[in-house]
Amino acid sequence: MVIVTIQRTVQSDSGTQGIVSFVAVDGSKQRFDSLELRKCIPAGVYAAYMHRVPVLGVDHPQHRRVYELNGVPGRKHVEIDRGHFAGDVKLGLAHDLAGAIALGFGFGSRSPGHGFEKQLCLQHSARAIAKFVSALQGAGIRVEILDP
Repeated sequence: MVIVTIQRTVQSDSGTQGIVSFVAVDGSKQRFDSLELRKCIPAGVYAAYMHRVPVLGVDHPQHRRVYELNGVPGRKHVEIDRGHFAGDVKLGLAHDLAGAIALGFGFGSRSPGHGFEKQLCLQHSARAIAKFVSALQGAGIRVEILDP
């Protein structure tokens, strides 16, 4: 089982940033950036397994593969998935994460759309998820989440 470590580094109204690292199935060292909502899942160790989720917004059935964490207290369907924004909606910020941990390569600042000011943005998320899934080759993982 591969151990994936998420070291949270900064918490703000724009989300919780972190660094994800692990040694892939082929022995290569991997590093990603992560973004979660400010009220993120509790720090701890969780088993996670690959499963299929439907692709939304298409006319025909399609699925993609993501990892889902098991045993997260008080939460269901906590996935390691793609996403860009994790702002506090009560403060007028946008988010596109539904209890997920998003992976990417770097952070920037951009507007999520019309009517929104620029805010923290996780970049290249779809590419990072594809690389994450490929590096793990469907293996079961143990996710260790550490607070700053």
